[in-house]
Amino acid sequence: LIKTIFNILLKYRSQFFLVFFIEIIYIFLFRYKGNRFKVTNNKNFTDNIPTPYLFLLKIDKFFKEEKIKKIVDIGCGSGRVVYFFSRKNPELYIDGYEIDKKIYSEANNIFVKNRKVKIYNRNVLKYSIKTNYDLYFLADPFKKLYFYNDFFKKILKRKKKFYIVIVNNNKSIKSIKKLNLIDYYYINKSGYKIYSN
Repeated sequence: LIKTIFNILLKYRSQFFLVFFIEIIYIFLFRYKGNRFKVTNNKNFTDNIPTPYLFLLKIDKFFKEEKIKKIVDIGCGSGRVVYFFSRKNPELYIDGYEIDKKIYSEANNIFVKNRKVKIYNRNVLKYSIKTNYDLYFLADPFKKLYFYNDFFKKILKRKKKFYIVIVNNNKSIKSIKKLNLIDYYYINKSGYKIYSN
């Protein structure tokens, strides 16, 4: 865990204090939930490292401009992204998929009373997603490049207009080249990209 936090410090460098300040505001002052770190050392899926609130604030602007109604968080972890958007946009329907049973259980407990949020303990690579989401949110859930390509092949078949948000992914995903990059934001090498079909 200490090594992970040190790597995060290195990622944001000169912007670290801005990122840290916004983290303090949302965690302590606004009492947002879903902020747990968990290093699992899984060879296929990344650790549970919450997406910085700074990125979520910038993505939220996009949600409001595009009138997004239904989203899915792939690898939702402890639920930070789901909790943030469910509070900022109470009219949103949000699904989250988390493969780790313990992390899923912790996240699911946060949303038991929220009828617009559903958390699933499933591997999205083996499960057919039948819902037509307006937006797919991925905070770098897969360690292997071919998992990204497999996942995107599934959703690129959809005819309905949708968006994909990818946070902190520096991998060259072949299948994503079929989409249009419409928005991005970086702090050094970290950030997000928003694509449209």
